[in-house]
Amino acid sequence: MRLAAEYVGHSLFGLGGDKSLDTIQDDRLTLDFGSSYKLNRNWSVYFNAKNLLNTPLRYYEGSPDRPIQREIYDVTLEGGVRASF
Repeated sequence: MRLAAEYVGHSLFGLGGDKSLDTIQDDRLTLDFGSSYKLNRNWSVYFNAKNLLNTPLRYYEGSPDRPIQREIYDVTLEGGVRASF
């Protein structure tokens, strides 16, 4: 099992005519979970859950009180079987 967190601070995404018009990508914290279980020598199963905190991707112009874009991706779940021979 694995639990992974990633924090990215705000960063410059695009330059405007002056600092108040710059496009900034806001801070973002994500949390992912991954697991796998080996059934035997050749077969294993896995389960992953991504973006457990449902953190939006947000952009603003100049200051955080001027949002221009917000994307919400929700939690992504995936599972499956792996075979190796």
